[in-house]
Amino acid sequence: MISKFSQKIINNELPNELDWNEHLLDAHKQSPSMTPKAFAKYFTDEGLNSYDILAKTLPQQIKLQNSKNITIVDLACGDGFLIHSIFKYTNNNINNKNNNLKIFGFDMSDSELNVAINNIKDPRVHFQNSKANSLPLANQSIDYILCHMAFMLMLPIEPVVAEISRILKPTGSFSAVIGRYDLKTIYTDIIKQVYTPILSKYPKLREFKSGDPRVATLSGLQSLFTKELGFNKVEQLTPIDLNIITDAEGVWNLSKDMYDFWILSHLEKEDLKTNLINVCKKYEDKNKIIKFIFPMNLITIQKTS
Repeated sequence: MISKFSQKIINNELPNELDWNEHLLDAHKQSPSMTPKAFAKYFTDEGLNSYDILAKTLPQQIKLQNSKNITIVDLACGDGFLIHSIFKYTNNNINNKNNNLKIFGFDMSDSELNVAINNIKDPRVHFQNSKANSLPLANQSIDYILCHMAFMLMLPIEPVVAEISRILKPTGSFSAVIGRYDLKTIYTDIIKQVYTPILSKYPKLREFKSGDPRVATLSGLQSLFTKELGFNKVEQLTPIDLNIITDAEGVWNLSKDMYDFWILSHLEKEDLKTNLINVCKKYEDKNKIIKFIFPMNLITIQKTS
């Protein structure tokens, strides 16, 4: 059974935002934990993966805050992988013995949440099914919101930003790791070569925008996180360069769960894998190893006091 999004693309019809959200749910139902499986094992020059980098924004923020209680939201938490990094980077900055840390993990996928609940059994962590535009939290109740590789996929984005503004305390912050699309790498070249035939066969994929393009640029983020919503000006996008050292099979494992690829039949996906592995041969060294950068961005946005 394929998603309505996939069916419309195959029928050369343009999906809507609801179709897209259901498509994301379907993908995560079939492949829970897909995001950490793709990214968690790759690190920057500093030895940090993207989850660590996101969680590491917390200690410097917590040191500036004198609150006895710290509340954190992991937005689109998936299987809860980020929470391990949150614990790692907050242990020296908050009094865990007094249980003054509370983490809410929200996701719209029951499949992901089931994994999270089974993996993380800690009284300070509370998981719940909820969409990012309607969270079961009181106004100005949260100190920090973190979101890993999901914010750029959310449609429509304006209600999500409004919800972030609603639940953050004054001086609270929203930090996210998002995709970065302005840097050409060996990986983008590989994906372009295998993706172009798919776009030719299914042209509506090119027409549908799988996320709000404003999320990818500084000016776009500034237009979303406005003074009227209580945010300080977004000052920068901080690049994250993950060092990928792998073989052709590893490149496939990094790519296979791209949401657009979920429209493909089993045979089409097998052909895609064969094509990708053949393309990778051009970039292999003598040991059949491929090295490239996978680019991301980190954003941190403060509420005004």
